[in-house]
Amino acid sequence: MKTHLLTFSFFLCALFGLAPALQAQIVVVPANGGSALDTNFSELGPILLYEINAAGFSGPFIGGSLKLGLPAGYEFDTDWNTVDISYATPEGFDAYDIFDAFLTELTDSSITIDFEFENTPANPVPGDSLWIEGLRVRAKQAAPAAAPGNLVRVPGTNDANLDGIDMGTTNFASLSQLWPVGITAIAYQPWLVNWTTTERQLNVTIFAEADDVMTLQLTDFAGRIAYRQPHRMLRGRQTIAIPHIATHQAMILTITALTSNYQISQIVLH
Repeated sequence: MKTHLLTFSFFLCALFGLAPALQAQIVVVPANGGSALDTNFSELGPILLYEINAAGFSGPFIGGSLKLGLPAGYEFDTDWNTVDISYATPEGFDAYDIFDAFLTELTDSSITIDFEFENTPANPVPGDSLWIEGLRVRAKQAAPAAAPGNLVRVPGTNDANLDGIDMGTTNFASLSQLWPVGITAIAYQPWLVNWTTTERQLNVTIFAEADDVMTLQLTDFAGRIAYRQPHRMLRGRQTIAIPHIATHQAMILTITALTSNYQISQIVLH
């Protein structure tokens, strides 16, 4: 899809709070929807690449590729029909850089987009933009859960010159996985708590490195808070019991500490 833009650059400059000359050539707005993943595919929100300065998207007519790779423990849905690549260009003859952009590869671990650029446009202006939509991702396995990580640019076979998009560091989407309860030596959060009619309470065993106040919170998947309570913790191992608060309902458990580091030894439904 190809459309034309006139004033979008001014909107993004206001959004990021910097003048175009002080920005990287291309700004990436990462996708949302990558947190609390499980082993079912979830669709990420749109990823936007926007050219702040005229030289952001530039190069020879055959422009090269942008390859994005997932962190370990996550995988893409490889159905090409769910993914949409679209771009927009500024108004005016010989003003735009992107001549074409299209999906060329989608594996379980990476996606590759190829570009064709105008060969040195006569009147280049900023404003070219690219959207990546419809990407579906999931955690590979329920346990042990994957560490949080980001979707980032990885080396391809013909990497395009995309100023401002750094290999391995520019974030296109942040990913994290829900932990199922009943796993010992848990390292990451949030965790999935699936209440049934038989469980009467949730026991959370925590080892605190120092005296602290830790807040435990349970929310449903609509974001409604079902339980939120601060607990004064002494240094060492303690178990917090949360009474049964729901029937046949999945909850998301998060824990925050005021100052100290802590480890979760076990989370078990009884």
